[in-house]
Amino acid sequence: MIIREVNESDSEEIFFWRNNKVTQLMSKVSFPLNKKKHKAWFKDIIFSDNSYLFIGIHNTLKVGVVRFDCDFKKKISTVSINLNPEARGKRLSTTLLSMAIKKLLKKHQLSLRATIKKKNLISKKVFQKCGFVLEVNTKEYDYYLLNVK
Repeated sequence: MIIREVNESDSEEIFFWRNNKVTQLMSKVSFPLNKKKHKAWFKDIIFSDNSYLFIGIHNTLKVGVVRFDCDFKKKISTVSINLNPEARGKRLSTTLLSMAIKKLLKKHQLSLRATIKKKNLISKKVFQKCGFVLEVNTKEYDYYLLNVK
């Protein structure tokens, strides 16, 4: 799998992945986004000094994206993953996440935190396989941490 930072040509596909029904069910923001908001968000992400959005490509299939929102003062980043619906069930998400983490950690030594809906069992397994441990749980979310020292 190849991991690279997203570019403007990825925007349209990521927009459709984000508005997929399964993605919406598992996201904090569980309603469809319009193109105007997506374009503004995407432009902000590309030019942000505090965020990274990596895309994974397996053979010719764009597998999904991993987003990191970094707080350099606190030495922590939130991390989230979203798969291309065509890549679901192909057992590529753990590789996508672990390779994106390695790419980020080459740039910055940050601990990583993920917020996962309780019902999203697949994401919990993926993050656990990548070394994340359950830190806190609430009624709706489980919070996982990968401590990097």
